[in-house]
Amino acid sequence: MKKTQQPAPYSLRISADLRNHLEQKAKENGRSLHAEIVARLVASADYQPDEEKELETKIRQIVRDELARANK
Repeated sequence: MKKTQQPAPYSLRISADLRNHLEQKAKENGRSLHAEIVARLVASADYQPDEEKELETKIRQIVRDELARANK
């Protein structure tokens, strides 16, 4: 099994107004404040975790294989 390493804590200083806004959005989205901030950072950074990249590569290969098999 692959070991996952916990990320190091990171303090973030934001205004009370922004925090309140993010807390409200987190509540609307059914997430914690932390999850809301991470989701927004991932979306704005056009970031894709390595695990997702690996899965996407495997899926693309399966689709290519199936298309090749169907065209024979």
